[in-house]
Amino acid sequence: MYLAVENMCVSPRAVFGFHGPYRLGPKLSETEFEEWSRFIAAHYPLNIRVWYLDKARHSVFSMSRLSGTELIRLGVPKCDP
Repeated sequence: MYLAVENMCVSPRAVFGFHGPYRLGPKLSETEFEEWSRFIAAHYPLNIRVWYLDKARHSVFSMSRLSGTELIRLGVPKCDP
């Protein structure tokens, strides 16, 4: 969710991990999974939102990772050295 912070930038060396929504206890219903996935994705820039909804939200008990270089390519500003 750090990508939602105002004036966010990333280093090309950074690595961000993403996972889908889950809760301890009963598994989320399909409707809940969809609602929470969209809630999380709404905090991301558009290109990352699309990637998250297509791929990363399905990693529930593991992580999908994007490097800083990939995030920059997807539109996150690069930090000045």
